[in-house]
Amino acid sequence: MTPISDAVKAIFKGRGTRSEKRVSVIGTRASGKTTALGLICLTCHTLSSFYPNFKIRIVEKSSGIRQAPSDLQSGHFPPATLPGTWYEADLILKWEDRFAQKIIRLPFCETAGEDIQKWISRFSRGMYQVQQDYHTATELYKYVLSSNGFILVIPVSRALMFAEGRPLEREPEDLPVDPDLNLVRILEAIYDYKEQTSSPPIEGMAVLLTKYDLIQPYAQSMGMDLYSPGGVKKFMDAFFPQTNAALKYYGLEKVKFFPSYVQVERDSKGRVIKWPDGTDKIVMNPRRPRMPVYSEDSYIQFINWLRDTFAS
Repeated sequence: MTPISDAVKAIFKGRGTRSEKRVSVIGTRASGKTTALGLICLTCHTLSSFYPNFKIRIVEKSSGIRQAPSDLQSGHFPPATLPGTWYEADLILKWEDRFAQKIIRLPFCETAGEDIQKWISRFSRGMYQVQQDYHTATELYKYVLSSNGFILVIPVSRALMFAEGRPLEREPEDLPVDPDLNLVRILEAIYDYKEQTSSPPIEGMAVLLTKYDLIQPYAQSMGMDLYSPGGVKKFMDAFFPQTNAALKYYGLEKVKFFPSYVQVERDSKGRVIKWPDGTDKIVMNPRRPRMPVYSEDSYIQFINWLRDTFAS
């Protein structure tokens, strides 16, 4: 279990002190990383409108992250991150009351799933056929893995939970079919880097269980409702045992799970309704203008987790 360094703890009192921690979003291709960032921003804006003491500022830097919540509010999923580089935007959150304020500045870093997959591609030929021509994209590797916190995105629709070990959705073709294998290799890359360098220790890790709407009825019928801690444990033990063991080694008390979904429109036969460009159409909330139907409560809890983990 990695201890939290006293040097990076921050307790904000009086006029406040700004703390800057880097949080990286990691996961394989098309796992929902960009959508998750858009939902984080969207939820922050909602909280800002309802709670006078909560304030948010987004500094886009190398990322046009403001486009993601805008797309979601129009019923579109944001486009996937382009491979070859990383994209960063600062999320500045402020909580105020009569006696104190807490301010955290989080440089959120996102990299394409294709680049993450380079870290695990050396094993893609099988157990005893490690590729010898594997080269890490050094700068990307160092930049992302030097983060203080991580958001691991797990698309639960790829779990091997159906007849004969079939998933509802498949992993990218250039990776092993078992998403558990791919995710644990990402985690091991992080742990190895932290152990071998003077990189800051991990202060917290959030696990976003994306696309939960696609498997929710099946998961509930198996006693694995992801909205309950017991259900999450049963699900992870059954379908992501290596990933769960790696998280346990790191320290599960510093890992938080959040089920996530964005509801898509379907016709009378259950088929997803598409936009003219072929992308999925998102269901909009009829009682809240320009607001998609999504797991809002999970993202409110996630933002509270950010405050509790990185601002105290």
